[in-house]
Amino acid sequence: RLFQRFLSYGVRINPSNCLLATSTFTFLGHQVDCNGVRPAAEKVEAVLTFPAPATTKELRQFRPFWPDIATTLGPLHAIVSRNCQRITLSQAETKTFEAAKRALSNATLPYHPDPSAPTALWWTLLTRLWERYCSNTRTAGGDQQLFFGSLRRAPGQR
Repeated sequence: RLFQRFLSYGVRINPSNCLLATSTFTFLGHQVDCNGVRPAAEKVEAVLTFPAPATTKELRQFRPFWPDIATTLGPLHAIVSRNCQRITLSQAETKTFEAAKRALSNATLPYHPDPSAPTALWWTLLTRLWERYCSNTRTAGGDQQLFFGSLRRAPGQR
């Protein structure tokens, strides 16, 4: 019936561009399946083998997403804000960079939202950080995280 409707509305489908009856697929560097969306394995591997940056431009290219990003990457954000061309990472900054790569490889899997389930959105104010989370409560599996993020507060913000 679906294809008959497409035909009745003049929609043409190119079979070489379609993927039907599959349980998982890769789209824009993400693995999509019934459990949610996660970074594709080859993308995670590329991040893990990413060399330590030598310039601020290279450091800006390293923009992963995971909980507590503002806290984890605080020392690296300070380098980017200096706006210098060449950089040399200290031992602590190199540890931060390696921790960031490991955190991305273990990224939390965001789930597809269930519109019939209760949804919670909350903000947490830490010492120098705002964090936000959204989750869906499902009866069988408890809370499942839909998205998360963090934002470092400027010194004058309360």
